[in-house]
Amino acid sequence: MCVENWDDIRVFLAVARAESLSAAAPGLRMDPATLGRRIARLEERLGAALFVKSPQGYALTGRGERLQVHAARAEAALALAGEAGPQERGLAGQIRIGAPDAAPISSCRRSARRSKGRTRTSKCRSWRCPAW
Repeated sequence: MCVENWDDIRVFLAVARAESLSAAAPGLRMDPATLGRRIARLEERLGAALFVKSPQGYALTGRGERLQVHAARAEAALALAGEAGPQERGLAGQIRIGAPDAAPISSCRRSARRSKGRTRTSKCRSWRCPAW
């Protein structure tokens, strides 16, 4: 079994823990219908039912229980790996602003400087572009 998308496993774990799509949805910031499609796609890819679905909720099958054990271990390992890495978060890079002569470039520069305080951006450049 090869799972190509960690996000599918994250969805699986949330539904398994919450035992319903509607209970898992807020924590993932997804619609329950989207979660249902994601679970169906994962089950199709794996060729096995992971849940017994009923009006009362989602209960794990034997295959789902085995996957949950391994997925929870992988989740814990990823959390530990994240602690070992750099703690810098957010956007990084260069902001480039190009605007035609009629655009107020000074307000673009101010906006870029404000965003620079929330990011790790090293440079902000602006230039005038010829009008098309």
